[in-house]
Amino acid sequence: MAAVTLALGTGLAARAAPAAEITVTHYGVSMYGVPYAVAKAKDAFKAAGIETPGFLTSQGGGTSVRNALASDLPYGEVATSAAIAAIKQGLPIRIVNSAVNTVGDILWIARKDDDRVKRPEDLNGLAVGYSSPKGGTDTVLSEIIRVTGVKVDKRAVGGVGPSLTALREKGVDVAWTQEPIWSREKGNYRLLFNSADFIPKISQTVGIVRTDFLEKHPDLVRAIIEARRRGVDAIYADPNAAAAIAAKEFRMEPEIFREAVQNVLTVKGVNYWSRGDIDYEGLETSLRTLQSVGAVDDKPIDWAKVVSEVALPDDLKRK
Repeated sequence: MAAVTLALGTGLAARAAPAAEITVTHYGVSMYGVPYAVAKAKDAFKAAGIETPGFLTSQGGGTSVRNALASDLPYGEVATSAAIAAIKQGLPIRIVNSAVNTVGDILWIARKDDDRVKRPEDLNGLAVGYSSPKGGTDTVLSEIIRVTGVKVDKRAVGGVGPSLTALREKGVDVAWTQEPIWSREKGNYRLLFNSADFIPKISQTVGIVRTDFLEKHPDLVRAIIEARRRGVDAIYADPNAAAAIAAKEFRMEPEIFREAVQNVLTVKGVNYWSRGDIDYEGLETSLRTLQSVGAVDDKPIDWAKVVSEVALPDDLKRK
């Protein structure tokens, strides 16, 4: 694991910080970590002024926040829902960059031999599987229900693997899945719709950092955001090359990962991977959907108090 270097002040030589890792939710298994994998392969961290860190994965939610806060390098990309919950609990964090601004990787599927659902209205009366109460897919499903006006039997089925099992064993009529798993399993199920069809713009993941660390080391946080931004730019410049890099890093089949990248890049109206500038509208939508399922209280958030743009590269700051 490489050390992270930081120039601590004018006239002072850069010195090595303790060996550190960046927490990235579901790194190695989902699409969130692709910019970091590409940035690592292209030496974008070194180009931004720091040594390439390691990457610590987690199962998401509050675990990602706790891992980030406890790290020697207390920056992490976490679910926006987890960041908002932590902020509501008074934990000492700041949101410092947007990361994924859509739920275009979350898909809803049926068995191939079940053709009852051809449009969202056909969901009426059916059993629909989501991950866990008050979690990400619960909020997404609840928003789809609100937008379409359907009434369904919501059933918590767990992660992507258990979700597919529940669908295959007819425990539910419709289930959720996610890229790149969908690109691997698409031959076994029938795609119904993409979550982004109903929620065009919502903050799914954000970069957070412990407040005291941000105050002491804004340049280091800025270098991380800049390196990730370079990774994002490389994805959009050459999606196939980026997919090959990520497939190798994540130990997945290149052709499957290439298709997964192409699929999330086709989401209409918003770029899947943000370059880092804060999506305040998406944050507000995320808060509203969390409140709709009772995951957090109904009090508003003053984003000016919990979001800091001090570490954003100048061209990404709100004008």
